[in-house]
Amino acid sequence: CKTVKVPCGGKKKPAYEYEVSELEDGGDTVIGTIPDDEGFEVRAAAAAHRRARQGTEDTERWFQDAPEDAGQFIRCLIGQARHSVLIADPYFAGRPLLAYGHAICRLNVQLRVLTSKSALTGKSDIDSKVDAATALQRALDTFRSYSTKPAVRVLKGNPLHDRFLVIDETVWFSGNSLNSIGERAAMIVRLRHPEAVAARLDGMWAIAKPFADWVADLPDGA
Repeated sequence: CKTVKVPCGGKKKPAYEYEVSELEDGGDTVIGTIPDDEGFEVRAAAAAHRRARQGTEDTERWFQDAPEDAGQFIRCLIGQARHSVLIADPYFAGRPLLAYGHAICRLNVQLRVLTSKSALTGKSDIDSKVDAATALQRALDTFRSYSTKPAVRVLKGNPLHDRFLVIDETVWFSGNSLNSIGERAAMIVRLRHPEAVAARLDGMWAIAKPFADWVADLPDGA
């Protein structure tokens, strides 16, 4: 179990901590005694019904004046990832990377972040002495010991208005940036047909510039 510290991001965004339990990529673990075949089909059907009902309940969430609850919900979603996570948010930079990136539990999960110049221009919201791009690089440095490090790419211009969270084959949609979700009334919705949206986001990823290249191309003094 590790503790992640998220620094203050202004008057409405106080510093906080959260804990994450890291899991080895060993598949699922059965705890307890494995039951015999008698009654197995009944138990399996009941479990399937509970999963189906839970899946229906978790297709959308409303948050209002509850950024802590919204952040915890997002981290729980990310923590369920088994293979990959893509965060597509044009205002995603250093502080939200700390707030959500470390929520990945399985060490083999690949985290990708698709952001834009809008998030990286101007001063950082966590350290007024540095620019937003530098703050993002410092946040990336906190993953230095990870075998699978986050990959960040920067969109040309700002072609992405909404925000998307792709967890394995599941896509969640949010109208609010993850950096401020829950501060005002907002919803996050799981898409019923995620394939086309995931493909479009992968297309954006393919043409976006790697963060290191984007920084290298900045004019001197920028």
